[in-house]
Amino acid sequence: MRTRSICLAAVLSIGLAWAGPGRAQPITNLLQNPGFETGALSPWGSYGSAVATVTSTVVRDCADADVPEGPIEGSYCLHVRVSAPGANFYDGAVSPALVASEGGTFKRGTKYTLSLFFKSKSGSATINIKPQLAQTPWTGFGEAQVTATDKWAEYHVTTPVMTDDVRPANITFHVLFQAQEFWIDDVKWYEGDY
Repeated sequence: MRTRSICLAAVLSIGLAWAGPGRAQPITNLLQNPGFETGALSPWGSYGSAVATVTSTVVRDCADADVPEGPIEGSYCLHVRVSAPGANFYDGAVSPALVASEGGTFKRGTKYTLSLFFKSKSGSATINIKPQLAQTPWTGFGEAQVTATDKWAEYHVTTPVMTDDVRPANITFHVLFQAQEFWIDDVKWYEGDY
């Protein structure tokens, strides 16, 4: 009986160690069409300014990239083309849509992480990633300006814990730094740390 108890304790210890804190926990992505796997842009959107256009197209490959690669995840990614710099970098952007259950709200008492992959067509691309209050004063929560290279790389920001509900809220990628082309893929917005 004692041997059986020791064996059971050893098996449980190994099982608990395997399932312990070192194992990645599954996340619930709070974005709609985060990897563009519908083959369509909707419900994502983009906008430009009077001096610069922002064109977003869902594609199957990174055509004419200096470093040939396909999507980082799945069959599709988003190709973004910026025609010129804007008067302000924030005058043009690409934005994902939050899931309907979130209703455009960052919840009080919650910390969020945004992670995604960027790849520039040639050289580098500059993007400002910003979870924000979606109205004046456009307060950012974990805003970061990143420089994408010609190879896929992951970028992320984590917000502070929200002290109040933030409503209306959205996520935006400001892009009018320069004329540039880049791709976006595997975008995640979830509760908790990176």
